[in-house]
Amino acid sequence: MASKRSFDYNHVPCALTEEISCDFPPESPIFTGNPTALPLGRAIARKQRDEKIRRLKLLFEQALAYDQARKQNSAQPVNPRLEALVPYAQGQKPVVLQAFRKQDILEALKLADEFKLKVILSGAVDAWKVAAELKKRNIPVIVGPTLTMPQEIYDPYDAPYACPARLHEAGVRFCIRSDGGSNSRNLPYESAMAVSYGLPPDEGLKAVTLYPAEILGVADQLGSIEPGKRANLILTNGDILQASTQVQAVFIDGKPLEPTSKQTRLYDRYRERLREVKEGRAPLGTK
Repeated sequence: MASKRSFDYNHVPCALTEEISCDFPPESPIFTGNPTALPLGRAIARKQRDEKIRRLKLLFEQALAYDQARKQNSAQPVNPRLEALVPYAQGQKPVVLQAFRKQDILEALKLADEFKLKVILSGAVDAWKVAAELKKRNIPVIVGPTLTMPQEIYDPYDAPYACPARLHEAGVRFCIRSDGGSNSRNLPYESAMAVSYGLPPDEGLKAVTLYPAEILGVADQLGSIEPGKRANLILTNGDILQASTQVQAVFIDGKPLEPTSKQTRLYDRYRERLREVKEGRAPLGTK
């Protein structure tokens, strides 16, 4: 997927894809292990959530008020933070709202309606529960991780795995994401799991290539192999969604790079270490 930056109520535009992202505060109770404390924990969590939503709304309101003040008086001092936020608050550029559970997704949609935001949902593991609404509103979803637990105890065990397939069946625009940048290496397997649970293989590949580029507005540069696009390519010895597939070559903007990573370097290091032990050249107890 194209890169983007995420900020908690301190939003600035992303240089590449020109969207901003924020975590929509979840409505999750605090469980201390004492059942009698659960209602109090829920009350505290709800209060904290309401305060975060209030601050988020205030930020958009400030941006809109700032824009009006600047139009009425060009001598008004420039506030770079609010200046950057104005096109997002006005619905000209997309705002990525991260929400996982059904109730949080519905609250995020209410926020979008209130401010007429151009919204992209992220996370949205429960998106399959509101697929009809998302289709009607033409709201795209960056769904994931699929390799996670169900959001509710009464959900089927495979609900996150099957979510992309259900969105595809409902006609919702979607792509698949990993669980954060540190786990981006697992992105093909997030999609592979969705394919195992009903998503067509071709759609699984597009979900981590073309579809994210389309949703983030950079499909003219990335996402598919076409003339005029960036030559960001990989060559593999098998299906890219298979865990056993190895990357043989990498090209960024058409320039070849070594297909190495921290994982390949660790593999080579410990493979050599094992050989030294087998040949008796290294004591078993040394590092």
